[in-house]
Amino acid sequence: MVRQCARTVAPFRKADLSLEPTFTPLTGAHAAEDRQHAWELYVEMATRVAVRGNLDGERDSFDEEILTASMTSMAEFFERVRTLVRRYPVGAIGPEHPEHLGFATARMLGVVYGPFLMKWATDLQHWWSEESDRSRPPLERQRQYPNIEAMLSDWSAVREFGRHVITELTRAYGFAEVPGTMPPDLRAAWGGDS
Repeated sequence: MVRQCARTVAPFRKADLSLEPTFTPLTGAHAAEDRQHAWELYVEMATRVAVRGNLDGERDSFDEEILTASMTSMAEFFERVRTLVRRYPVGAIGPEHPEHLGFATARMLGVVYGPFLMKWATDLQHWWSEESDRSRPPLERQRQYPNIEAMLSDWSAVREFGRHVITELTRAYGFAEVPGTMPPDLRAAWGGDS
């Protein structure tokens, strides 16, 4: 469920817009479908650095990340979650649950992820393929993107929102935290994050 209320989970804010990730699981006939939808959304979000940022306290560091690859991952996330929302049984739920998880997920796509992709994906890809200095290594090359600071500022806000959604899904549905289940020594052996 998405609602405007005071909570410890920070909402997504952009200009005059505020969207707070809160969910109340359905009970009854659609509880299993609702929980499966929540799990699939959780897995898509928790396993994508593009959506949640890095682990281990370096959450909004984009330093070792190829931004075009992460932007592609964000676009794939958007498409997979949109497919997930289409499968959600909204027609069978009825008006007594106007802000169920399916509606909240559709709102997240329309208010947070879709606008971010519309604003930045094409611009970054065009610059990367048509204007950037291809002789430079990728990490150095992407630092030359003229809109990098504005894009990363927006992306940090989107990732913070993603982390809050993951936290709220974990709380509301009782899921174990998938990113947190990797042993620290294994994570360190792979260079920090998954």
